[in-house]
Amino acid sequence: MARLPTWLIVAAVGALVALAAADAIRVREEPGSRSTGTTSTLDLNGVLLVAGPDCSTRAISLPALKEERGPRRLDCGGLVWSRDGTLAARCTPTNGTEILTDQLQFTARVAGCSPAWREDGALSVIRNGDLLIFRRRGPVRLFVSRSTLAEALEGEAPRAYELSEVVWMDATRFAAILHGRQPWQQAIVRALAMRGSRISGPPRKGMAYSRPSAFRAKAM
Repeated sequence: MARLPTWLIVAAVGALVALAAADAIRVREEPGSRSTGTTSTLDLNGVLLVAGPDCSTRAISLPALKEERGPRRLDCGGLVWSRDGTLAARCTPTNGTEILTDQLQFTARVAGCSPAWREDGALSVIRNGDLLIFRRRGPVRLFVSRSTLAEALEGEAPRAYELSEVVWMDATRFAAILHGRQPWQQAIVRALAMRGSRISGPPRKGMAYSRPSAFRAKAM
């Protein structure tokens, strides 16, 4: 395997260190927290994936900075890969989400966009604010409706906010990006989970807004 350019490794690791440092600073500065007078050490362990302009990927082990085989295909170029790398999904401009084999051959299509794979192999898409689940066999089913989400977020987000993207934690829990009517109206919500026909969560500290004042003005 060809060696990665040193500048690319330095840039990638530098960005990761900066993000980790910013996160550490943010945690220490939370309201009500007491300073211990000590500084935390950034412990960077794991695998850093770097994608090139052509979506080719390299895996770099941390902290050794050695190349290794990547754990899975990296989402890139509009393709979202399943956990086992056997299927990919991508949203088309006019005809919903198409599902492809690992050789990028068409296999199926489902109405909706913002595809995201669960660990169990199911694919979710968002259509008209509803979160739908598609499996290789069987019909598409509704997982979370737009109205159910609005009820769960009552008092946390304006009702105009709806799903934009989701990331699955397991078969029932997901984190989501919400958007409103304006381009700057965005929020991140974590730890949403289905319990029967209702959503549990999120905690009040489980949301973050691109413009915090936007919700305060709406709620006043």
